[in-house]
Amino acid sequence: MGSQPQPNTLKPVLSPFARSLRAGSDLNSKLKSAPEEGHQELAKLADETRKDIAGLDGFDGFCYLLIGAEPEYCSPMQYGGYYLELDRELLTAAEPGKLSMLLAVGGEEVFIDALSDLPATIFASPGVPDETVAATRKGVVLKQRNLSAPRGVNAYMSLTETANV
Repeated sequence: MGSQPQPNTLKPVLSPFARSLRAGSDLNSKLKSAPEEGHQELAKLADETRKDIAGLDGFDGFCYLLIGAEPEYCSPMQYGGYYLELDRELLTAAEPGKLSMLLAVGGEEVFIDALSDLPATIFASPGVPDETVAATRKGVVLKQRNLSAPRGVNAYMSLTETANV
């Protein structure tokens, strides 16, 4: 009898916008009404995310919980203007050879076209129909039927255990 392959262990990492939600901050309002203060807060949140990604000792990679790329939280202009390129930069921050999984959290209105070319070894968006994701994303995509995911953004925000894939 052969041995079963061991699952890869991924460290959950919150995107900067997800961190602002968890902290109860209305980052989009700050970026609009007090741009300097808003950009300082965003930079601080991005630094926290970078530190989490750099601290992967004992993990095979990380699961990037991207929250906010949908109309409930951001307009397409807000997400594209403030967060898209920052998310791209952060997803490339892991050391070579580490897995990166992009988990785009939200409903059917997630900005899948904008997210589809973000760099990640694995891509998942549990709220978006599989055929929509497959039409826009190249590479490894987790299909909804293979994804045992919590329901609702609050469930993701409380995720503190490691993810096994």
